[in-house]
Amino acid sequence: DHPAWTRPKLAAVAKCLHVSLSPYFGVSVLDDENQVPLHHGIFQLLSILTRDKRPRIWKFLSELYTVEPRVGYHLLYYLYSRAQLDLYSEFASYTSAGTLKACLTEDLRICQEEDSPATFYKIISDLYQKFPSVTTGNSNILHLIVSCIDSQQLHSIICNVMSKKMKIFNVRSIGSLLKSTLEWETFEQYCVWQLLSAESVPSESVIDVLKDIKDTHHFELFSSMLIFLKSVKPTEKVVKKIIFLQNFEEQLVIPICVWWIDKYSEGVIRIIESFISAAVSTMDDRRLNILVQFVEMICKAVDQNHMLYEQTTLWRQIKSSYGFISASVKEECPVIQRMMKENKFESDSEADSDEERPQLSKRKRDVSVLDSDDE
Repeated sequence: DHPAWTRPKLAAVAKCLHVSLSPYFGVSVLDDENQVPLHHGIFQLLSILTRDKRPRIWKFLSELYTVEPRVGYHLLYYLYSRAQLDLYSEFASYTSAGTLKACLTEDLRICQEEDSPATFYKIISDLYQKFPSVTTGNSNILHLIVSCIDSQQLHSIICNVMSKKMKIFNVRSIGSLLKSTLEWETFEQYCVWQLLSAESVPSESVIDVLKDIKDTHHFELFSSMLIFLKSVKPTEKVVKKIIFLQNFEEQLVIPICVWWIDKYSEGVIRIIESFISAAVSTMDDRRLNILVQFVEMICKAVDQNHMLYEQTTLWRQIKSSYGFISASVKEECPVIQRMMKENKFESDSEADSDEERPQLSKRKRDVSVLDSDDE
């Protein structure tokens, strides 16, 4: 580049040019026909400048960007209209933001705040397609999407997600993303879950967000997760994650498990039985006690005519392991105590004494439905 193109000179030219262009920054990027008016002053300038793709042009635009940040999203829309979005990455590298992710997020923020919603939503799906590495899993851009969305725009984005034109969520970072949404407005959170359902994110990844949450008053999260899990077929892995959640029994665990048991009946019961059997065979006191407490809570949540009370195999399983359950847990489980006293279910194993059992062996076990790093 010519030595005359020094930064001070570029900055001086940018300031002068900004004065001339100021009137163009007060109107929407889109015209009345929802198109980019390439004949307007700012777009005519960008057309001239972007013909020369040497670094000096990007340096000049970055100086103009420093004086007038709105030039960033104007450039973004100009390049979009000319099918030249690749050039935006080069421009971003010369800005003070320094990276494509930071620059794009900032330009979209300015666009959303300074321009019309129609301008913002016109290009968003194309940006997700063009720059997936910086848009997918980006909580800041997602917040921009849901913070000013209306029903038509939400429907349009859901359609784009379902037709694979947009990928909003990154499975590896879904936990941190959902955690960041907990402070958003109620409607914004509900929109996030609409998009989450549209994208068919694996349920195991969604459940994992609860590991790092202690507050039981995030009702938007629990309500949305219940509706999400309602459509999920309960596999052994999913049921295990739910049962061993801590602190969310009333908000999530009991409602969804009652729903699953009612809909999938013996399939879910068999999974619970396998967990109890594995806890006994591996001498895992903690998990056995949790499972018994879980069954007690489910029993209290349904009426006495519920099919759960007729699950002979389940009650035999509990009866055979009853002697291994801690005395304190037994006291907390009056329904199970009553079922054991009624002695309706024959058991092949008379292990219902309260004798102290050996502590859990510290040796590693290779196979068990309860052994997992997921918990």
